This record gives sequence, C-alpha cells and structure tokens, in this order.
Amino acid sequence: MRKRVALFKVSVMALSLVICTTLGGAQSQSTPSPQALAPVNAGEGMAFAKTMQSDMELLMELEMELSGSVVKDVPFSAQVSIETEQVLADGTHIRRKTGGSLYRDSLGRLREQLALPLPPPMPASAEIGSIVILSDPSTGAHWTLMPAAKTAMKMTMPTVSRGKTNVDSNAQKNFRVFGGFGDDGSAEKLGSQNMEGVTATGTRFTHSIPAGQLGNDQALQLATERWYSSEVHLTVFLKRSDPMTGTKTLKVTEIRREEPDAAMFNIPADYAVQEMFVPAAPPEKPSQP
Repeated sequence: MRKRVALFKVSVMALSLVICTTLGGAQSQSTPSPQALAPVNAGEGMAFAKTMQSDMELLMELEMELSGSVVKDVPFSAQVSIETEQVLADGTHIRRKTGGSLYRDSLGRLREQLALPLPPPMPASAEIGSIVILSDPSTGAHWTLMPAAKTAMKMTMPTVSRGKTNVDSNAQKNFRVFGGFGDDGSAEKLGSQNMEGVTATGTRFTHSIPAGQLGNDQALQLATERWYSSEVHLTVFLKRSDPMTGTKTLKVTEIRREEPDAAMFNIPADYAVQEMFVPAAPPEKPSQP
C-alpha cells in the first residue's frame, strides 16, 4: 500500500513537470504573435510541480481509493472541488481552488477531468489548464490526457482483483497512509448523514507530532475529517488540517447515479502517446495480528 502511494506521489511530481513543459510548448506554438508566451522555465516548473503536488494531495487520495478496488455496476458522475487555504507567519493568506468532473462506468473504469491552476506566464484558460485522467483498476492502465497538446501519457500501475479487495477497508488504509497517521493517532466516529443524495459515514482522525520530532518547539496537531458513502463506494468529503501546510478540503457534489457515455473512456485517435516508467511494486507484507 505505501509503495503504491509513493508511486502516485512521484508520478504526480514528474507529471506536473511534463505538463509545464508540454503545455508551455503548446501555448507558445498556438499563439505565435509577438506577445506569445514562452514555455515555463525549470525553476517555475519545479515551483508549479510542488504546488500541484500539494493541491492534488487529496485528489491523489481519492484516486487511490477509487483505483485501488474494482467496483462494477455502480456507475456515477459528479463534480469535485479542491480548496487550499494557508496563513503564513506574516499574516499573508494563500487561497487556491481547482476542480473538475469525476465519472465511473459499470465496468469500473474511471475518468477525472480537472482544471489546473497554471503558473505564469501561462494563462488560466480552460483548454491549456485542462487534463483528463483515465484509469482501469482491473488492468492497471492509467492515462493522463492533455487536450491542449493532444498528448496521452500512459502508466501501468499494480493491478487489483475484484472480490479480493474490501473497498471500504482499502479506502481506510489510503486514508491513514496519506494522512501520515499510520497506526498512530485517534479516531472519532461522527455518525451518518445525507450528503449529495447519498448516505455518508464520517470519521475524524487526529494525530499529534511531539515537540522536537521535526525541530518544532511545540507539539503539532493534525486532523483529517472524512465522509465516505458505501452506497457509491466513494469519499464525498475530505478535510485535512495541518499547521505546516494549511487546510485542504475536497468536496464531491452533484452526484448522479447514471451510466456515463462510453466514449468518455477512450483515448482520442489523434493523440500522441508517451509512456512513463513506473517501477514494479514489491508484494505487500502480511498485516501483523
């Protein structure tokens, strides 16, 4: 599990750098006027990569939850939003928001369409800042499509088998690993409520980092609140508060339990295909009793 999470984090960092380079080049080619914008340089690309990785942390967790289990015959479509808020030592407030659409068909295939906040000098246009992620948990196929550059990047992740993975348990493991809690911290049950037309069950995890562990002179308190619906096998609300990185909130809204158009899960024929190398994950160690 931790190996798979690490692969996703490394892949997102590498992918964000490639997006900067690819889309920067696409932008400079598509607007060859004197005011045309140059591709993002290495320093700007790295800064964007770090920001993107931070902003997409909750989305990666949701991606791991969804792609870590083969869920058939539970199709849906929904909107997803991610907000990040951080207050710096000098009182400066940093707020970022991104979002997009989320789909799963009856075969268990997944589609995420996202609008990314792009670094200057690239404009925040819908086409340039759009990426589409397609994945099939049963085969491990994972595609990232960049419409502005007509490019498809392929990764093959470790596969999972239907019937061998408890969906709710798998989501809980991801929740602890991404939150940095491991088996430490405490969990508080928050009950159940209706959220976006489905019943969701809430859990709040809290974890304390002792003074001195990270060079901190006081203990740090981290908290993650998660609302999960077993009806659609999906986390519909996720909020993480960390004094070092701020507060991040993911919301899934407008859930429609209907079959998406099958064409949405196909790779366009005119896209160039690039393959990203993903090292094989070692076998998971059995859980200790």
